[in-house]
Amino acid sequence: MNKKATMILSCIAAGLMLAGCGKQEEGNSQAATSAAKESTTVTTAQETTAETTAAEAATTAEAAAAEAATTEAAQEAAPTEADNTAEGGPTEAQAAGIVNAIKSLERLGGCGLSYDAETVYTSESGINYYKVTESGFTGTADIKAIQDSYISQNMINERYSYLIGGESPFYIDVEGALYMQNYARGFYIFQETAPKIEKTSENGWSILADFDNFGGIDTADIRVVNENGTWKADSISFGS
Repeated sequence: MNKKATMILSCIAAGLMLAGCGKQEEGNSQAATSAAKESTTVTTAQETTAETTAAEAATTAEAAAAEAATTEAAQEAAPTEADNTAEGGPTEAQAAGIVNAIKSLERLGGCGLSYDAETVYTSESGINYYKVTESGFTGTADIKAIQDSYISQNMINERYSYLIGGESPFYIDVEGALYMQNYARGFYIFQETAPKIEKTSENGWSILADFDNFGGIDTADIRVVNENGTWKADSISFGS
């Protein structure tokens, strides 16, 4: 092969090599571009997911805060048993308990309990006492429990001290049983209507309860006081 032919073959070989390298570089460039696009797509998806998660978390937190605020407002607005303390007056249940206690004490004061006229005890002072047969009253402790639970000492002294106190109380204990004098007299009878609670002064409350006033219906005003967290009747007036 002559020198000229050799040079022509060398040029052809070099051209082929350059063409191959160009295709390889083009392929590498396309692969790099594709990888970059995939990386960008993944990064964008991750960022979108992160933003969505953060937005959802923020929305959930806001909803929880709003719900908590609504619940707290509802709890503050709703009246509860605890709200009716010394500053809020007696509750309906406490008022009913006080009225029922006064009902019992009024009846006890009128000697309105059932008794056994044949079972008699005569005291040293010559007073006859008869054995009480009515259920719920087994001794003077039952009467004292009513007084201590629902009536202030001031009202006991003024209105009910004679029931189990003094020189000749209406009720005494004899051999483990309750005995009473046969000293029947009139007493106030309360209606079954629910009592009303009314604020009568800055620190004072009244329980208004209906009673039978000689065939008509009138209202008793029971003034109450709070003694160590317990509402008690402190005085009572019947009618106007």
